[in-house]
Amino acid sequence: MMTTYNVSGVFTVTDMDRKQLEVAAGKLMEQLLALEGAGCGIHSSAVSADLGASRVAVEVSIDAESKKIALSVAQSCMRAAIHATGGATPDWEKAPARVNAALVTV
Repeated sequence: MMTTYNVSGVFTVTDMDRKQLEVAAGKLMEQLLALEGAGCGIHSSAVSADLGASRVAVEVSIDAESKKIALSVAQSCMRAAIHATGGATPDWEKAPARVNAALVTV
C-alpha cells in the first residue's frame, strides 16, 4: 500500500549574502519542479528561505511503500536539485538526520 510522506530538510547556506540566497532559493525551487516533471518520484515541492539566518527549508511529498523508501527518494532528489543549482553538499552522508519524514494521512 502506498502512503504519502512529507519530507523536509533545513539547510544552512554559507558564502552567500541575502540577495544571493534569495536567488539560490528560487533556483532550487525551479530544479525541484523540473525533477517533479521528470518523474523522479516527488511532488508538492516547496522552498522557503530565512535570509537572516542563511537557512533554506525544502519540503517534498513522496508516495511510497515505506518511510525508508520515501526518505531515500527525497534525499536523492533534494541533493540533485542542490547540485543542479551549483550548490555543494559536503558531509551529506554524515548527517542522515538532516532530512526527516513525517507521515501524512491520505
